[in-house]
Amino acid sequence: MLYQYEFLFPLMITIGVVTMVAYLMWVAKKYQLPDKTIDRLIIILSISGAGMLFFATFFNGLFHYIENPSEGFRLQGITYLGGFIGGVIVFIPLFYFFVPWERKNMLLYINHIIVGIVLAHAFGRIGCFFAGCCHGGETNAWYGIVFPKGSIPSWAFKNGLEPVKVVPTQLIESFFCFGLFFVLHFLKKNQFAIYLMSYGLFRFLIEFAREDDRGAFIGKLSPSQTLSLLAIIAGIVLLVLPHLMQKRKNNPQKAN
Repeated sequence: MLYQYEFLFPLMITIGVVTMVAYLMWVAKKYQLPDKTIDRLIIILSISGAGMLFFATFFNGLFHYIENPSEGFRLQGITYLGGFIGGVIVFIPLFYFFVPWERKNMLLYINHIIVGIVLAHAFGRIGCFFAGCCHGGETNAWYGIVFPKGSIPSWAFKNGLEPVKVVPTQLIESFFCFGLFFVLHFLKKNQFAIYLMSYGLFRFLIEFAREDDRGAFIGKLSPSQTLSLLAIIAGIVLLVLPHLMQKRKNNPQKAN
C-alpha cells in the first residue's frame, strides 16, 4: 500500500490547531473565565505559538549545525521539543505581565493548556505521516508502511528510486498522544508534570525506532532524547517540589 498524500500535512496541522482552540474554548467556558482573561489568553497563546514555530526551526538548525558546522547555520525544518520549550519560555513572562490577576494560578492554566497542545500534536503527527517525515527505520515487519519512491523515506534508504517499507513512528506517536490526551483530560491536577514525564519517556524510547537523520547531540543520544531527559527531570521536579515545600511549611525546623 502506497502513501503519497504529502499535501495533507498542512491540513492536519490546521485541524490540530482548530481542535486545540475549540477544546481550550470549551475549558474556558466550563470554568466561566471572564472575557478579559480569555482575550488576553488568546493573544498570549498566538504569540507563544509564533515563538514555538521560531524555536522549533531555530533548534533544528542548531542541532544540524552542531553535527556539521562546515555547512553553516541555517534555519531549516522543525523539531517539536525545541519548539515546545521555546513556546513555554515565551508564554510564562507574557502570562505573568499581561494576566497579573491570575499569576498565582499560572500552573493551573498551563495544566489545561497542555491538554489542548497534546491533542494538536496528535493530529500533527498524522500530518507527518502523510508527508513522510519523522519516519522510522526500514523493516519487513507486518506493521511496516510502504512509502513510494521519491518520498522522504525513499530518499533516506533507496536514493529516492524505489518504494521502501518503514516503521510508522509518526502513527505510533499519534496514537500515544491521543491516549495521553484522554488521560490528561480526566485528571484533576498535575497534568503538565505528568505530560513532561510521560511524553519525555515515550519520546526517548521511540527515538530508537526513528531513523530520520537529525544527528547526535550528547554522546549517541539524539537531540530529542537529550531534551526528553530534561523534560522528564522537569516533570519530576514539578511533581515533587510542591509536596516538599508543603512538608517543610508544615514542619518548620526549630532554630538552634
